[in-house]
Amino acid sequence: MTHQTLLEILIRSRRSLFVIGMASAMLVGVLWVTLPTTYEATGTLLPATLGSDGTHLQLQSSIMQDLQMLGNATGSEGGLSGQGLTNVYLTLLKSRTLGDILIKEYSLREIYHTKTDDETRKAFSDHLAVTVTPEQAIVVRLRDHDATRAAEMTNRLILKLNTMT
Repeated sequence: MTHQTLLEILIRSRRSLFVIGMASAMLVGVLWVTLPTTYEATGTLLPATLGSDGTHLQLQSSIMQDLQMLGNATGSEGGLSGQGLTNVYLTLLKSRTLGDILIKEYSLREIYHTKTDDETRKAFSDHLAVTVTPEQAIVVRLRDHDATRAAEMTNRLILKLNTMT
């Protein structure tokens, strides 16, 4: 097939190509207008483990004090390490307890259009992402179709975590 033959085919099919292009553009426009916008709120935590003199900071909650004593009883020096505290924070952030608090406070069952509590928890966990940076900072990301609600839920999640630790 030569270039001239290809050009002749394109010229003969120009009307069909134009119609297909316009239909595709209209479909993209309709999808753009109808699909809901998703917002993401991000919060970052850095679990404090060492004081300025190199010793562990005093932990305030009873849960953290119990974990500290458990570390001492098992023979590890100083109790929980920085990575151990990060793992505790991760576990608490992904816990059913914190999830259920947000689900109830923000009526997420109605927002996510779910029928059971388990479906709502699954939908909530799909909207929540928790990661750890190389510096052991915990990054909490929460997606929602309402920017204000995403920010409020992220802040509430971190505040509830702070009351638990």
